[in-house]
Amino acid sequence: MANQTIRTPNFFQKTLVELLGYMFRYGIDRGRGVLLKSLFPNGSFFEYDFTINNLGKPYAGNLKFGIDHHIFFFQFYEKYITQVLQFAATYLSSQKIAVNFLDVGANVGSHSHFMLDFADSVHSFEPYPEIFRSLEAKCKQHKNPSFHIYQFGLGAEDNELEYYKPDSWAWGSGTGSFVSDCTGNETTPILLQIRQGDKFVTENGINPVSLIKIDVEGFEPFVLQGLAQTLRKDRPIIIMEMSAMTRKTIAEANLSLSSILYDDVELFQIEPINKRGKFKLEKKSFETLSNNHHDLLVVPQEHVNGLLEHIPQW
Repeated sequence: MANQTIRTPNFFQKTLVELLGYMFRYGIDRGRGVLLKSLFPNGSFFEYDFTINNLGKPYAGNLKFGIDHHIFFFQFYEKYITQVLQFAATYLSSQKIAVNFLDVGANVGSHSHFMLDFADSVHSFEPYPEIFRSLEAKCKQHKNPSFHIYQFGLGAEDNELEYYKPDSWAWGSGTGSFVSDCTGNETTPILLQIRQGDKFVTENGINPVSLIKIDVEGFEPFVLQGLAQTLRKDRPIIIMEMSAMTRKTIAEANLSLSSILYDDVELFQIEPINKRGKFKLEKKSFETLSNNHHDLLVVPQEHVNGLLEHIPQW
């Protein structure tokens, strides 16, 4: 999608946005994207703070951010991922395992917001200040002591690293990266803070780390490296993005995916079936993982059968 100019809406636009948002979330189910484009031919990404009721909880955001925009008009973003997270958390709870969830690359916090209903604690990491502002707004709305937000990333060691921010607010707002040649970002970097994962987990007494989501635009290998001790000790269920950039970063660092995970794991590619959240899991090995962009579910062998029993077979 081409970059869109972010504008402040006038009174008429605000009224129309609020009306359409309500109708789309609770009434109109089909043709919403076409109608939205027809009514806002110059784009509906506005500099506009909002708070809506989403899944029974207040959701604060700004329409200039792609994920917030999607939640405002369509109620869900990556519903199949939230479904997997919910099933994983429900399974862990059934096993009397505390669900301490790390959302690494939280962006505006939509997944963290969703997981407040299913986790004992939510820890959300977003280093980019502008996007962190939307995550912070959600945390302030909830005033939930189990919701913790951090304006830094996780990596292999404590450091300040060059970060290439997205070149567009709208749909590009999730593509900023610590990887220099990640497409869709500005070429002049800024310095942002990284914390070593194991050290952070120990300092904050998060025990156990039982569920992790990682979506950091190619930086995933270094997140896993920094959490090496935690992964071996707690053997969490992990959902992570596997992109061409992720694979390239692994290769350039002379690593392998198996070397930065714990032993005795099962791998499943998460394949969305439709926009309503249905998905299927394709069992893979390290050798047979697809080269296509996909989300990967990593499960310790001792939890595979129990977790699969909690996941519907569509």
